[in-house]
Amino acid sequence: SQTDAGVVYVYTKNSNPLATPLFTLTQTILNPFPQDNDSFGFSAVLENGVLIIGAYGKDSFSGVAYLYELVENVWTYVQTVDNPTPANSDWFGRSLTLNADFVAVSAPQDDTAATDAGSVYLYKKTCVGNGSSIKEWVAINGGGGSGGGSIVTSCTKQTLYYYGGF
Repeated sequence: SQTDAGVVYVYTKNSNPLATPLFTLTQTILNPFPQDNDSFGFSAVLENGVLIIGAYGKDSFSGVAYLYELVENVWTYVQTVDNPTPANSDWFGRSLTLNADFVAVSAPQDDTAATDAGSVYLYKKTCVGNGSSIKEWVAINGGGGSGGGSIVTSCTKQTLYYYGGF
């Protein structure tokens, strides 16, 4: 067992506000690739069947985030969102935000602009193809970084591309 690898507990609110308990544990999500000090679950955000969980301690605090989809009422691991400009102590995935159209992943100690200046990697979702069978997440900025990396899920299939940070 790894020290501080992390875990996420998912609770569902009871539809009856007078029910006891008001929240019920519905799923325990284990770190899919646990290592010491990953801090998996330090940050997590969910919306519209998408869950992103940060593990800013992964790989000497370079950090990663993990993408999950809600499939038949179970949060299912889809793919790892790698730090696009990995370096020790970037803390990629330390905080996250998500809405219907955007995902933002912070790397508060990233060195792309200057030593420990930090970066936020911002992605925009667009539906492509007939019937919106594919969703594509594309970075809306053109900053530093070498680009590359993608995530494909079901559309329910989604693709997340990184092209730069700022």
